[in-house]
Amino acid sequence: MKRIPLTQGLYALVDDADFEWLNQWKWFALKGTGNNTFYAVHWDCSSKPKVLVRMHTVLLERKLGRSLLDEVDHEDNNGLNNQKCNLREATASENSCHRGLRSDNTSGFKGVSWINREQKWYAQISIKGKYYSLGYFDDPREAARAYDRAAVDLHGEFAKTNKMLGLL
Repeated sequence: MKRIPLTQGLYALVDDADFEWLNQWKWFALKGTGNNTFYAVHWDCSSKPKVLVRMHTVLLERKLGRSLLDEVDHEDNNGLNNQKCNLREATASENSCHRGLRSDNTSGFKGVSWINREQKWYAQISIKGKYYSLGYFDDPREAARAYDRAAVDLHGEFAKTNKMLGLL
């Protein structure tokens, strides 16, 4: 594993075999939207208009030997860990399943919120943009466990549970 220096004092982790090839471009760090991770990117000025190229995308396309039909998911949720063993193709829905806690979360658990009207904790999960109720609970940890069970069943390898996040 080697490090490619980026802006903002950050670096991208890459496989030794990709290091020289990737250094043909000047990479910089770009903060992701809606999350707390950064990604390694560069501008492709050869196309009009210029295009922002993500390191993880070119690496996975190189690994697969084809253009991607979907998105790239970082298995460890570190957008700067671009080792091929950490990258996998994912749909937008699968990629969103694999996210951690939202920045506006107030319950401390993924998929759990307080419902004042009911005076209970409510668990829900989304699949392809549609929300499904998992029920009301007296204890937020019970609601979080209900979310985790549903996430494993519905999201499979892309599930990011409260337990995985160290919240349970």
